Amino acid sequence: MDRSRAEINHLLREWSCAEIAWTDHLAESRVSVEFTWHREDALYRVRFTLQVPKKTIPTKHPPYERPQTAKEQEQAARSVHRLLLLKLKADLNAAQAGLAKVEEIFLPWMVDRRGKTVADLLLPRLKEQFAALSPGAT
Repeated sequence: MDRSRAEINHLLREWSCAEIAWTDHLAESRVSVEFTWHREDALYRVRFTLQVPKKTIPTKHPPYERPQTAKEQEQAARSVHRLLLLKLKADLNAAQAGLAKVEEIFLPWMVDRRGKTVADLLLPRLKEQFAALSPGAT
């Protein structure tokens, strides 16, 4: 997990990101990374929140499951961090290749002045917005 975080920090610094902050929400089994970057006279803030799966392991005996061990939880956390690193690398490579602008790629995770991401604001209204496009809609 620490190695993936270090690689993510390095990647973001290469792209001139600043104020990189990690927050562990231990009670909810999630972690957030938030960073800012200046681009074309604007300051953008982006936040990714990762849910670390809390799984139970099936067993042969009642209660037929057991909680993850600390080692298994650590592995789940490492996997989620590694996936974020791979996503960021792919997205930034796509931006570098001209497939999309960085702003377009990070749009769902951009944070407004109230601390809400664009996804937080739009997802609750998404179905309503696209219902009119469905076949048979009036």
